[in-house]
Amino acid sequence: MRRPCLRSIARAVSLRSGRKPGGPASIPFAPSVAISVSTRLGSSCGPHAAASLMPHETGDTATVEAMRPRSGPGLAMLRARAVRRCMAGDYALLSLLAMADVPYGVRALREQYVREAEIGMIGNLGARIVEVDAGRLVIEADLSDSRHGFPSGRGPIVHGGAIATLADEALASVAFTLAKEGETTTTSNLQVDYYRPASPGRLIARASVRHRSRRLAYSQATVEQADGVVVAECRAVIAYVKA
Repeated sequence: MRRPCLRSIARAVSLRSGRKPGGPASIPFAPSVAISVSTRLGSSCGPHAAASLMPHETGDTATVEAMRPRSGPGLAMLRARAVRRCMAGDYALLSLLAMADVPYGVRALREQYVREAEIGMIGNLGARIVEVDAGRLVIEADLSDSRHGFPSGRGPIVHGGAIATLADEALASVAFTLAKEGETTTTSNLQVDYYRPASPGRLIARASVRHRSRRLAYSQATVEQADGVVVAECRAVIAYVKA
């Protein structure tokens, strides 16, 4: 039987999540991924992490060996074996190697949002990831007048505390995309500037990390209505602590 070429396999298994919650960001497979396997695939830990099915848990000893840092002829042989398996159509290995290029924080954050979609503050806000990358995050939430509203002379508006909570979630989460394994994030300082009342409905938080030091991240975010009108701007100092 003719084996499929590596290029056709790469096209067939390009991992594009289509904004599905919990899926990895768009990660096209490239042959170089199989050649240089990242070692970031250690077991997840911490509040922002979820247990993943790792190669050693499935008995895939060849993959475990290929991912273990080595040098010399042994490493070249293991990498060549991984490439041959990919060319033979080992789609599970292709997925694993592609995921190795996703930063730990990005991968663990997606897993957390899937796991906590209906519980805790994420569930309360109805928050979900729209876009995520290292140092960048867009989340949206459904804020209702019955759960997050506040009466006013012009009808119900979203309570300022709910807006601050959404902002805090975005600011701490975008900092977590830069976290290392064994780290989690906690808010040290939060500042919110309110520009105008927000109407109940879909609100969007766009967050980014301006700077990260060894212990701290400096994040910023805007909170917008669905039509793009900015209702608040926020800044935070986020601390990295042991998970």
